[in-house]
Amino acid sequence: MRRTKAPRLVVRRGQGFRVKLSLSRRYYRERDAISFVFMVTGVEKPSYGHGTLVVVPLLPENAESQDIWAARLIDAYDNVVIAEVSSRYFLLK
Repeated sequence: MRRTKAPRLVVRRGQGFRVKLSLSRRYYRERDAISFVFMVTGVEKPSYGHGTLVVVPLLPENAESQDIWAARLIDAYDNVVIAEVSSRYFLLK
């Protein structure tokens, strides 16, 4: 099957997904910070207040988050970072 449009990520509530980032330089856990910005498509002006935009900081491997969305570091080597993004779906209701 060949797609005519660019593929899009579909996220189901409560189902995490992994992201592999290739950076332009080595990632240093002690001093570098990464955040993910997610927006709902089709919204003219996404905003945090309307729940159509969320900023998710990358947390260390064993960190727990109390936020609805969380991004946790899985692995980092050279200029590659692997993160797992997940939602606490029961808080989204």
